[in-house]
Amino acid sequence: MTSVCEQLVSSLGLPIPNGGKETVFAIANAKIISEELGNELSQSVGFRNVTVHQYLDIDYDKVYAALQTKLWTFEEFMQQVGAFLEPQLDP
Repeated sequence: MTSVCEQLVSSLGLPIPNGGKETVFAIANAKIISEELGNELSQSVGFRNVTVHQYLDIDYDKVYAALQTKLWTFEEFMQQVGAFLEPQLDP
């Protein structure tokens, strides 16, 4: 997800953010995704960093809860980015 955000920032010539959360906020500020979704996804970026880099002991109950309640954000991300890009793909 963050790599898609980085590609959008680069291709649209937006200011280069400092990190994953800021990249998500950059595309939300550019109205590519909603502010609500940007806030949700920025939490996912932080969660990902903790789990991947094991900054802290991993709470598997929190991982399970996130998988049960937050997966909608990724589907919504694909829909909103797709809606933004679709008009640009029409010949």
